[in-house]
Amino acid sequence: MKCCLFCTCAVLSSVPQLESEPTVEQIGETPEDVPFTIPEKWKWVNLSEVVISRDGERRPVKKSDRDNKEKIYDYYGATGIIDKIDSYLFDETLLLVGEDGANLLSRARDNAFIASGKYWVNNHAHVLEPRKTLVAIEYLQLYLSFISLAKYVTGSAQPKLTQKNMMRIPVPLPSVSEQQRIVAKLNEILPLVETYGKEKEALDKTEKEFPDKLRASLLQEAIQGKLVPQLESEPEVTQIGEAPEDVPFAIPEKWKWISASYVQTLVRGITFPASAKTKMQTHKSICCLTTGSVQEKYASKADVFVDQSFMKNTRQILQVGDVVISSANSKELVGKSILWEDDSGIQKTFGGFLTVARVKDSQTMIPEYLFLVYRYMFKTGYFANLSTQTTNIANLSNKLLDSLVFPIPPLEEQHRIAAKLNELLGAVVQLENTISAT
Repeated sequence: MKCCLFCTCAVLSSVPQLESEPTVEQIGETPEDVPFTIPEKWKWVNLSEVVISRDGERRPVKKSDRDNKEKIYDYYGATGIIDKIDSYLFDETLLLVGEDGANLLSRARDNAFIASGKYWVNNHAHVLEPRKTLVAIEYLQLYLSFISLAKYVTGSAQPKLTQKNMMRIPVPLPSVSEQQRIVAKLNEILPLVETYGKEKEALDKTEKEFPDKLRASLLQEAIQGKLVPQLESEPEVTQIGEAPEDVPFAIPEKWKWISASYVQTLVRGITFPASAKTKMQTHKSICCLTTGSVQEKYASKADVFVDQSFMKNTRQILQVGDVVISSANSKELVGKSILWEDDSGIQKTFGGFLTVARVKDSQTMIPEYLFLVYRYMFKTGYFANLSTQTTNIANLSNKLLDSLVFPIPPLEEQHRIAAKLNELLGAVVQLENTISAT
């Protein structure tokens, strides 16, 4: 962004060319490789023609020695002030350019910076004295900060800008008065650029987060009875067990709040040592889902094979309609779930960090609706807040999952909610793809 601005001011004449400005005289040989076209009155020169190197006056001081000294004067390194020290080497305004370090290529910070007053410079920053009759220090600092130095940097593990390479950097040279006008214009514009950058970053973040927030909103509408119309013809749900006393929100009149244990059966996944899993199938092995298998959609690439002997019973074989829950994972991912819809007839099981919620009675609750409830609790951060954590793993125990309370609509409404939600979530995916493409 900064480089573009510099080129705009310098090359595209955002700062008007004045007839009164003199033509700059060529100093030294014209650099062979110049990055862009400049106005007629300007000249390209090598950096060596407009600065005096003061590198011979800099001196490093070990950190252990600096720690024992009084902190009075700024101590400069490759990226600016890195410490303070009790003495100084320079007492004048000079231009410093980073000599080594990753910042030369990343440009996370300015590579050139102006030092003034009394200060010390170590051997990781070049010290340059601009020839005042030829170049304004502010102009040179902006230019060297904005351009890419990659062409002049050697080394990859430890990038370095040698004095020799630095001195051959081509500099576009207008008159000093025009340089000052360019600097003034850039100082006026750069705060606006910074503001734009922050707003653009915020917009990008919003666009990235919008699909997920929309999913959460749709799930909330569904679970609160606001996604599809209530029909007079549908019967009222029969209360199963005691009605929970503490419920989080209001639901339609025909709905009921029910404790999860009345409508679901929980099955914990199989446990096995890490050495037992493989990507190769044998006649004694069974395909096993892992936490990596539980994405927005089932990710089979994360499956492994384990010996069937690790299964305790047939309940640990996946059934169509099972809600597979990541019950042990990071705080951000715990509670993520998928609806198992594989009817291929190939038996699969699931690992110990997963839990299956299986509908007890399909005349009370359909699997698609149970999945909707679990997905809602994950997307809204409910599971992240509810989970217990040991080290870096958050856990949802069977006891905790069975203590959940579910809002249950009439059976036909569950079907209508599931159908409508699938339609709308499909539209969200299309929106997400459009955002990614743009």
